[in-house]
Amino acid sequence: MRVIEPVEIIPPGARPRWQPDWRPRLSGVLVSRIVAFLVDFMAIGFLVWFYGFLAAFFGLFTLGLTWLIFPILLPLVALLYNGFTLSGPRAATWGMRIAGVEVRNIDGTRVTFLTAAGHAVLFYLSCYFLTPMILLIGLFRSDRRMAHDLLTGVILVRRMV
Repeated sequence: MRVIEPVEIIPPGARPRWQPDWRPRLSGVLVSRIVAFLVDFMAIGFLVWFYGFLAAFFGLFTLGLTWLIFPILLPLVALLYNGFTLSGPRAATWGMRIAGVEVRNIDGTRVTFLTAAGHAVLFYLSCYFLTPMILLIGLFRSDRRMAHDLLTGVILVRRMV
């Protein structure tokens, strides 16, 4: 015998029980994201420079073996930087912390490393292919989510202090 679960009917305009109301925490998020991007751009640049210097130095002792990391250094550093900082206890990169923004899954939980890394990959790909249009999606949506946010199921909100 099959048991049929009752279906919850949600009236138009109401939100499901599992989805938090993000509206109070969305004001000014788009400008904060731009500030966060600029800070993160500088942080990733510094980390690439630092690890590039280390790879060059150790390449002298390994007969150039560590120099093989140079072609993948930038994508690797950017992926690990975003993955570890977004999935960490503060749920934000260094730039997002300065701008007062954090990343959450749409149901309010913290993002995992794979979700954060996937979000970073989609962000950098969309920046590469859709540079000016990436902001337009956020301008026309009421929740200020962009394409890479929609694809990974995350939302950027103001940090509650």
